[in-house]
Parts: sequence; structure tokens; C-alpha cells
Amino acid sequence: MAALVFAVAVSLAVLPIARAEAKTYTPVMPTPTRISGADRYQTAVAVAKELYPSTASIVLIATGLDFPDALAAAPIAAKLGGPLLLTAPGSLPPAVGAELTSLDPSTVVLVGGSGAVSPAVASTISSLLPAATITRISGADRYATARALVDYAFPNGASNVFLATGANFPDALAAAATAGAQGEPLILVNGSAGSIDNTTVTFLYSLAVTGVFVAGGGGSVSMSILNQVNKMGLLAGMASEIDRYQTADAIASSAFGQIGSNALIATGTQFPDALSAATLAAATHTPLYLSTPTCIPEDTYDSIQIVTPKAVTLVGGTGALSQGVANYAQCATNHFDVTENVDVVATKTNGNYSSTCVPGDKYYWFFQPFRGATVPGPVDFLWTYRVSGPNLIIYYCAS
Repeated sequence: MAALVFAVAVSLAVLPIARAEAKTYTPVMPTPTRISGADRYQTAVAVAKELYPSTASIVLIATGLDFPDALAAAPIAAKLGGPLLLTAPGSLPPAVGAELTSLDPSTVVLVGGSGAVSPAVASTISSLLPAATITRISGADRYATARALVDYAFPNGASNVFLATGANFPDALAAAATAGAQGEPLILVNGSAGSIDNTTVTFLYSLAVTGVFVAGGGGSVSMSILNQVNKMGLLAGMASEIDRYQTADAIASSAFGQIGSNALIATGTQFPDALSAATLAAATHTPLYLSTPTCIPEDTYDSIQIVTPKAVTLVGGTGALSQGVANYAQCATNHFDVTENVDVVATKTNGNYSSTCVPGDKYYWFFQPFRGATVPGPVDFLWTYRVSGPNLIIYYCAS
């Protein structure tokens, strides 16, 4: 978790997060490759073939019709060293059955209850793999299933965990990818609740957790939960920006900011193909970025470009990530620059973004209320800030 330990403000109103090192040159982006299938199930099979071209001793199976079980299972699959395949609840897709036969695992883990992975699916798998041990891991709900998965894969506990909402997929997707890459589990919570439920609190203590990284804030994980984790003495850091794309950027850039890293891109608007992207990212220790179906958000493109990736892979078909994304088409955003210590005024609404960091500098950001906010720091720092509704995001370079 060392790479994701961020400074925690006492009031928790502002949590600065170190971003990837910025560069003054413009690297040439590699031509992306694409991993995809005819549907969500075959995309998962394609990812499995990429990761395990011959056999695998263990395979996890989760429903492809909803996201919580599969996202919780992604870091578990990476921990156990096997692929995650998706199934329809009532029947096993033929392509998935063929891949199971090819992988010939000795253990198959069904993730979720009978409503997610039915007894009929279990029976089909048993007939395909008569020598395999078939185990079901489930709980009363998505949160209990996520805890049961962690209990299964981390019998000796875990020093650090990622915590994300189980009500929506984007933040949990980015967290699952990074958690798996770092060998750490993902715990799902009801992010809109006023507190973490007692069962999950007890579970955190039973794991002997010393650090909790919260993925998402505000609209996905409430400030009350963030304060609760902090009061427990477990808050190691958080990533929360103005949307799902920038939150994923913050997680990826902070965990995988080294130059020369590869990069994965998945859609941030649909979960099916993105589920497989989390598994691939976790298993290959690769940062995962989110994109709209038609264009890459400008900040996401900047984050990818900063690490000068050797390879970029799109996960999903052209319906999830269009040729525009493959061509690095960027979505327009409003940016403007500030080069001195000034009060922010509401009349400034447009401008142009420019990278002002120099080699050796670090790239940081602050989240502040818009009206009356003051750009912090010395006047000789170079600043960029962006307005989104009533909020202000301030970026700065510092040696």
C-alpha cells in the first residue's frame, strides 16, 4: 500500500493526492491493441486466454448480469492465480464451457448464491470437469459475498484493503484492478450509508487491517464513512475527484506512476466488458483507465501520456470503446491557467489547459469549494485549475 499512502487532512475536507510525475515532452502514444469477444462472456474468455494460454489450476465463475460479485472476485482471482469467467445465471454459455474444458482446472469457485450462478450452471461445470472440486462462495448480499471471498483468499488476514461502494461499478472497478495488482482485497460497502455496518467493521478488525484505502468520495462513499474509517485509525488514503474517469486516473497514476508502464482502457459507462478489464489489470499489474465509449477524457489522456506506456490495450468491442478511442480522440473540457497566488472568482469559466511542470517536479491536486477559495502556496508555483459546478480542482507543480 506504500504507493497509495496519501496525506490525510485533519478535517478531512481536503485530501491531497500525489499524482504521476509530469514531463515537458510529448511522447508518441503506441497504437492500441484490443481484447474483445462477441459478448461479455466471450470477452472474459478472451482475457482468460491472454492470461492463461494453456491451463489454470483454479477458475472463478461469476454472473455477467451484474457487477458486484465479479468486481469483488477480480482481486481474488489475481491472488489465487486463476482467471475469472462470466456466466449467465441460468446456463453456462458454450464459449465459457469450452474455455473451462481447455483450462482443465482442479478447482472451480462459483461466486455468489444460486440466483447469481444457478445449480444448473454448477451441474454443467461438474459434467465438463468431473475431477474438479467445485466450491461456492456466497453471502446474504453483495457485501457479505465480498467479505466471504476475502475470507477465502486471505485466511491469514490482510494488512491493507481497498474499500469501495457496492452500489455502482466505476470506482469499485478501478479499486478492484489496483487492489488485485497489489495483492490486496476489495471490500464493498453501502457507500451512501451514514456508517459502515457493524459486521464489516468487525471483519476489518478480524483481518488485522492497518490501512484502508477508500476509492471514491462524496457521491460514492459518504464523508461519514470516511470520517469513521479515520476515527478507527485505519485511513491510509483516498482517491476522489469530480467524476469516475478522474477518480480512476488518481488511483492508477498514484499506484502505477512509473515511466514505461503499460496501460489498459475500459469503458466507464457499461460494466460487462469492464469486469474483464479489472481481472486483466489485477493479474498483469497494469494501470486501468476509464473512457467514454466515443472519446477519452482529456485528463485521462494526459494521465496515460505522462507514464509513456509501452503498450495500450483496449478491453471490449467497438460498442464499448469505439474506433475514436482507439485513435485517442479526446473529449473537450474547460481548463484555464493561473500563474500567481490569487483569489478564485466565479466569473472565470473558460480557458486553455497547458502542462507547466518541468522534469523532476511532481504533479498534485486539491479539491476545494469554488467560491472564495484561495489558490494555496508560493506565487512562483505554476498552477492549473478547473471548475466543475460549485467545486474547484486545483493542480500544481512543485519541486
